[in-house]
Amino acid sequence: MNISAIKILAPLLFFFFHFSHPVHISTTEILFNSKESRLECTHRFFIDDIEMTIGIDEQNIKFDSIFSLYLNKNFQVSLNGHNTKIKYLGHEPEEDIIWVYQYVNTNIDTINSIKIQNACILDQYSDQKNIVNIKILELKKSFLLEEGNTSESLEIKEDD
Repeated sequence: MNISAIKILAPLLFFFFHFSHPVHISTTEILFNSKESRLECTHRFFIDDIEMTIGIDEQNIKFDSIFSLYLNKNFQVSLNGHNTKIKYLGHEPEEDIIWVYQYVNTNIDTINSIKIQNACILDQYSDQKNIVNIKILELKKSFLLEEGNTSESLEIKEDD
């Protein structure tokens, strides 16, 4: 599936299935904030999918600590061939959607490669689709991660 199709399809799928929810899909936006020298990760999940997966209600006081551990296991970022420590900022519910915020301090001058592993919700639903959109400086790239293909790598050249 090409990048343009993913960018058009993702919002349409979220809007169309917002009420009926017959598919399992998430989106992750990864933006490089060069001023702060960090990657900012914003995830969007259906609340009921997350609650079913981690076995706890979103309003439970322990939700953030349990979900943070789950994300650490199922969502990983490597930069220039090195694993990173992803920090969990928190979440915001919005109707039947949950927004989740994380960041990675890069502490590097140049990002030459990035590897994303996203297996979120696949342990609960084998039909789960995780769309990942990456923006690093002028480079924009999208990936569709699913069962059998939970990670993608991207080499970043100076002319990208």
